[in-house]
Amino acid sequence: MKNTDSTFITNDAKKVLKDRISKLIGFSQELKFLVGFFYFSGIRELYDAIRNNPDVVTRVLVGVDRQR
Repeated sequence: MKNTDSTFITNDAKKVLKDRISKLIGFSQELKFLVGFFYFSGIRELYDAIRNNPDVVTRVLVGVDRQR
């Protein structure tokens, strides 16, 4: 059975992550990302979508390890 949950994005060779995130930014109030690493230069890729929805709140949690 294929997962159709649009709130969780995984790697898929047939889809481009930039396109999916840009679409979500267009109609979202808030976006939350959990990533293993993050490059600020990636924000440039999403600039147009963010500019068209300046009220969107974006949060990024970087790192998958927890401290003990």
